[in-house]
Amino acid sequence: MTRRRLTPMPALLASAAVFAGGCAGLPEARVPVPPELQSLAPERITGLGGGRSGSLALSGLTGRYERSADRLTLFDLVSRDRAGVSLATQDAQGRSTTMSCRGAQTEVSAGVIAASARPWRYTCTSSGALQGELTLEGQRAAAATRDERRGSWNAPGARLELRSLHQWEGAVLPVPQPVGYVVLDAGRPVGLLELNGPAPRLWRPAADSPLRPHVTQALLALALVWDPA
Repeated sequence: MTRRRLTPMPALLASAAVFAGGCAGLPEARVPVPPELQSLAPERITGLGGGRSGSLALSGLTGRYERSADRLTLFDLVSRDRAGVSLATQDAQGRSTTMSCRGAQTEVSAGVIAASARPWRYTCTSSGALQGELTLEGQRAAAATRDERRGSWNAPGARLELRSLHQWEGAVLPVPQPVGYVVLDAGRPVGLLELNGPAPRLWRPAADSPLRPHVTQALLALALVWDPA
């Protein structure tokens, strides 16, 4: 039985971005922005890097986070991935919110073939000034070559859908792992997260929108987790 820490996906994406940045003429990878969000200015979540704990900042919001990811392997046949996130934030009005998240998946291997005995499931509970629950579940798509994530954010006054994105702008083919997430309200995009490098970009509703805090909290939960995909 072997236990090891997973290499965080944000760190892998950051390394890819650094490599691409060193190649003359290669533009930085971007996710396609839906027309409904193109009038919004993207913002960056600063302070994440590849660390297991630290401080983050976003316009009108500051916070402290801790996160973890590890893999337990049994005789090279069964592997179980686990991830955890805790986040405490304070907004510009001094209102505090805490969030606790847990993720897990189990895979069974037979030679070169691996199957999900229990697909990736990620859940979060938010309390304090903003209350709500996030659920995200994995599913294999495109003949098991793509690890998609779908879920929801449910809170008083808000019910939002979450979907993973798997294609960079201008790319011919999609990629197996999520490169971002889109948030939808009744099928209409209201938020977007781009997972590229140590300071992910996000698009969220205007400051006077009642959906803004809900979209923000859901995207922070998705930006912080070390996804094993």
